[in-house]
Amino acid sequence: MRNFRVHLSGGHAVPPGPYAHLHALAVFAMAPSTWRYRVADEECVLDMDHLVLVNPLTAHAPLPEAREGETAPLLGVTLAHDFVAERVAGKRGVLAARPFGAPRVRLSPELRAMADRLAAVIADPASPDDAIAAATSDLANGVIEAYATPTDAAGPAFDYRIRRAIQIAVADPKRVATVEEMLAASELSRSRFFQLFRECTGLTPQMYIDAHTIETAIDALTRNDKPISRLARELGYGTPERFARYIRRMTGVGPRDFRRAAIRI
Repeated sequence: MRNFRVHLSGGHAVPPGPYAHLHALAVFAMAPSTWRYRVADEECVLDMDHLVLVNPLTAHAPLPEAREGETAPLLGVTLAHDFVAERVAGKRGVLAARPFGAPRVRLSPELRAMADRLAAVIADPASPDDAIAAATSDLANGVIEAYATPTDAAGPAFDYRIRRAIQIAVADPKRVATVEEMLAASELSRSRFFQLFRECTGLTPQMYIDAHTIETAIDALTRNDKPISRLARELGYGTPERFARYIRRMTGVGPRDFRRAAIRI
């Protein structure tokens, strides 16, 4: 991913959770409706007047009967951590590992207008790429300026044994690592590994693997126009059907629908 990625859904069913992403995520409701989520340990409601913010490597999931009211589209903006850090550099301090302090915040009229404008530009097939890029940049920068929080010091040290385990998880984009391989690399007991991994990342090892795997798959989908069958082989899924099942399980839609709805800038 470069700086950010935009996804305008048609109100499809949300995927089962919990799950996590490697980057920060901002989600907007684009029509009157109510969506209910759990972000980390907090329940929050997404509606036209509020924004849901998910920090990198933060577990989140739709709650049972997540959507109330008529089917309504959602606008998701994925923000690369480096992109957020660059924008926060002008503020005092450095960017925290989890830049957003609250998972649910009130939208200002200005941000609501930016989100509406971006959705309108995306929905118009005649919109040029630079218009989409400009509208996305305005919204992304608006979210960061309003809600990203700098800190005066870096976060706690990341345990070197967990770093070793994570290196196993991200080593080969064409092969999905296993928890057992990560455990072996850490040289910790099973119970200590799981405890320390959650302390360092906020996730279970399997959730971290899933976060890395889905980001790799989504990045490949939105980076080029290669046939789905070719991407499936290149990413180690073997068959297009297996790849499609994984994308649908993690995003709620199949790879072709996700590719059509996603814009990577």
